[in-house]
Amino acid sequence: MTTRELTSFEHILLGVLAGAPCSGYDLKKLFSSTPASVYEPSSGAIYPALRRLEARGLLRARPLPSLKRRDRVVYEPTDAGRQAHLKWLRQPVNSDTVAKDLATHQMRFVMMERALPREEVARFLEDLARALRVFIDYLEAYLNSGNKPPGLASEGPAPFGRMALQHGVAVHRASLAWVEHTLSLLGGRANAPVGASAHQRQANIDKMLDSRKPASRGNGLPAASPIRQPARWPSDETSRPEHAGTPEKHNPSTGLASLLRGARAAHWHTVSAHLAQLGFGDLPTNGQFVLEAVPRSGAPVVHIARALDVTRQAATQLVKALTARGYLACEADEKDRRRLHVTLTPRGLAAAAALRDADNKVEAELAHFLPASTLSALKEGLGVLAKSSS
Repeated sequence: MTTRELTSFEHILLGVLAGAPCSGYDLKKLFSSTPASVYEPSSGAIYPALRRLEARGLLRARPLPSLKRRDRVVYEPTDAGRQAHLKWLRQPVNSDTVAKDLATHQMRFVMMERALPREEVARFLEDLARALRVFIDYLEAYLNSGNKPPGLASEGPAPFGRMALQHGVAVHRASLAWVEHTLSLLGGRANAPVGASAHQRQANIDKMLDSRKPASRGNGLPAASPIRQPARWPSDETSRPEHAGTPEKHNPSTGLASLLRGARAAHWHTVSAHLAQLGFGDLPTNGQFVLEAVPRSGAPVVHIARALDVTRQAATQLVKALTARGYLACEADEKDRRRLHVTLTPRGLAAAAALRDADNKVEAELAHFLPASTLSALKEGLGVLAKSSS
């Protein structure tokens, strides 16, 4: 029998619980008192969804001893549940349903912060920007084509329908502006055909209109067919038609700072792929530094804060997140009960070993492409840079 696809709400529940184990009561409070309420299909949907996820082996229920009347039961994802959550986060943006799925894409973006490297988040936003541009082009082309907006009589003016479509254009343009702004904050770029020639842009619109001609559904609405992706322009802006004949600009990607950022991104991409293969895909980007800062004998939180050069509060938040995911264990320090002593769990030790393996893999790849003298000079230069900034 074919396994049913998880609903968006079930995926969102998995994502919430991947962040920290919660009881059903905690979840009810979250979905009743925050904007997340828009994702809950009905007021009684949480407990049935939790039972379905548990029955499929994606969640486990764990009782927590309580001094109150009865033990508190919290839910947390299994390894299979965490993998299902990561797979959902990495799903491509579907241009056909981008308008309907926009709220879900927003929640996916929120949950990516603690689950995916920033480079993957930037790629997701670039895909979202492209899909929004395609949809906006389709709406504007439909408005300008002379066809009557869907659902209206075949004769007479249709100002209200046009106004409704104009609202759709404005809403999705606002969403696109937010995506572009967020990409700029993350250092990415929405490589959609912003600077495409008028000829290329019209060709893309013609394709979309041809694929969405109204007919055949019997309710006055255009038949659903795929929106086709427009062609991508090369990443070098000087190669776009409107830049022809203009002086070539300095390419900032050859600057040392840009190269260092790119190298860090490439390193983490390799490391995160290796971790995901071994079942550690839920380790946040900063989690690797925490695992490296905790010796086998354990350490207090203040030691981790110093090693990471962050505040004690920030280190505590990281420790809590990694404890919830099973990488760390915390207990009161024997010498000072007010202080937490942090140790690596078996899962944390295995993840730390996987990080070392991934680092060795990156170095081996560099040794394959670079002469030994170049690699040695590179290490020496980076060592000098690291000492000067410490």
